[in-house]
Amino acid sequence: MEELKKRGRPTGWRKTENTGRKTIFASTTISARPEEIAELKKLAAASGKSVSRFIIDSILH
Repeated sequence: MEELKKRGRPTGWRKTENTGRKTIFASTTISARPEEIAELKKLAAASGKSVSRFIIDSILH
């Protein structure tokens, strides 16, 4: 009998570099007009960062 393939990304332990910081995944909602979101995405792309990283860096630094 043919084994069904699991969907999605395979799970398991993956060796990564020790950067000294742990990433904690959390979700936050931002309320803004569509043109403000578009501008935010444009600024993030221009700085070579993800929207999440751009927001965090803008607020904390």
